[in-house]
Amino acid sequence: TNWPTLNEYGRQFKLNGYVPSRDSEEGVLKTKDASTAMWIEKNFPLSIIVRSRPFDQNRNTQYDTNGTAFRDREFKMQAIQDTDFFLAGGDVAHHVSWFGEFDANSGGAFALSMADLQLGYHPSEYFSIVAARRGFFVMDPYQTITDFGSPTIKGRGISGSEFAENSLSKFTLNQTAQTIYAFGEVGKDTLGYLYYAAGVQADKDNNAGEGGKLFNARLAFDTVKGFVVGTFGTLGHAGTGNNAAASPVSDRTDVKRGGVDFLIEKGRFTARAAGALSYDHDNAPFDAVNFPNGDARETNRSAYVEAQYVYNRGESKVPFLIPLVRQNWYTTSNGKRQFGYLTAQLAHYFAPNVKAFFEESWDTKQDRLGASDGQSIARRPKGSRLTAQLEVGF
Repeated sequence: TNWPTLNEYGRQFKLNGYVPSRDSEEGVLKTKDASTAMWIEKNFPLSIIVRSRPFDQNRNTQYDTNGTAFRDREFKMQAIQDTDFFLAGGDVAHHVSWFGEFDANSGGAFALSMADLQLGYHPSEYFSIVAARRGFFVMDPYQTITDFGSPTIKGRGISGSEFAENSLSKFTLNQTAQTIYAFGEVGKDTLGYLYYAAGVQADKDNNAGEGGKLFNARLAFDTVKGFVVGTFGTLGHAGTGNNAAASPVSDRTDVKRGGVDFLIEKGRFTARAAGALSYDHDNAPFDAVNFPNGDARETNRSAYVEAQYVYNRGESKVPFLIPLVRQNWYTTSNGKRQFGYLTAQLAHYFAPNVKAFFEESWDTKQDRLGASDGQSIARRPKGSRLTAQLEVGF
């Protein structure tokens, strides 16, 4: 109902391995020889999303090299801001799924680059296994933990760079990594069912799968009443700490993340919320010159709550207006600094594959700056961002 957010059918389609149901021949063509039958996709499973961002203005205070505050009122105009290519399919290889994404965006000189990739094996609803160059929490079907699946430009406070701004590990729930995990559903025909997932991922952006390893787990109870409650956690090591030349063992950062999340889907109304607690410990011994963060420990918290409503005009099944609002809150610097920001979006669908929206985010809380921020002012001024965007899908 609001790309790229999945509804119940979309979640099940994804869990089945990008097919409506397991063991189905829907969407495939078979060769006539039954003894050596080969399946191929009836339709080549390619989708393209093109985004135009004609207006994007950050109204934030910036500082020149002398520390003088100024505001740049000029807005960005990106006639073509981003293009995403998605390929996904399943069952033509009998319970094997595949997914690939290729991006070209204004931040990368419009050079087409490979993004997320994954292979899955789905023998039953109780057990599937996936190997991917993709984040463990990014692949979560309920889309409550990370920014993947969020229709907004501004991210959720628990998952991305905001929460990890000054953390010791710089670990984010959004990050891309080499990942292997298993998932399944238990008790589907009762009052609800339990979704589980568990796996291991290497350090972020390391295509060789080197560095620290993180062990992830996820549980979600999905009721038949449109209510989901879940929990998630991460335990392991990330990064190589302060000095790449140091021992990769002594200079790793211990990482612990845990939280709870909620999803409500009642008719045209949807609400999501999540809260997370983080703990980092730099394993390097303290050294004022080489390891200034050695043996440092840090604990931070974050949360968000969001709601959206889909308004359809008359008997049309195409959404006419979708208002969305989200409040985010998080801490950094071992809980010493607190931040908050509010995001509001109003989307309109001209057709099922043509969407436009206005979105604005406002800082609602900006805590005091420290000496490490390189500024002498007592408080960072609050800012805002207004964006207009058009999305067309093929």
